[in-house]
Amino acid sequence: AENMKTDVQVITTKYSTANSTYDTIIKLLSSTITALFDSAKDYLRF
Repeated sequence: AENMKTDVQVITTKYSTANSTYDTIIKLLSSTITALFDSAKDYLRF
């Protein structure tokens, strides 16, 4: 039973780390896209 508990903890930790990494990447990508889009809008105005 102890072994099982440890495995579950390891999996949970790995999952939450992967999850926050994914969140960070998504936030980074969306802010990059927003910035690119904003400069494209300014550029296309001329």
